[in-house]
Amino acid sequence: MNVRPYTPEDYTHINQWCERRKVDAPIEEALAPLGAVAELDGKPVAVAFLHVTTGKVGFIHQFYANPGNQVRDTRDAGLQLLTYLEAIATSEGLSYIESTTPHEVMAFEVEKLGFAVSPIPVFELQKII
Repeated sequence: MNVRPYTPEDYTHINQWCERRKVDAPIEEALAPLGAVAELDGKPVAVAFLHVTTGKVGFIHQFYANPGNQVRDTRDAGLQLLTYLEAIATSEGLSYIESTTPHEVMAFEVEKLGFAVSPIPVFELQKII
């Protein structure tokens, strides 16, 4: 698997994946400028973004994956995207990163990367205004 920087042309994948999952795609303007794409055999399988605050904090979220992926490919893509975006966060001078996942299995996978896992369920709230 290969990870590369996100480009605006990658938005079509996000839009298609969201349509297939029957969920609303984010508006392009809402995506953070620091994004990454995981590819398998030259084809995008997942995308994630790093939001940088005015402090030394970054939020890794807006994770989108091809619903046609094998489960292990999505898991591996998620781990590689987190590692890649953590490296970007470090290069940006951040000292803290946070992320969320609705999947308990993924939460325990990221512990291997040094993330602390909160036992409190998290709900992501969004609103287009």
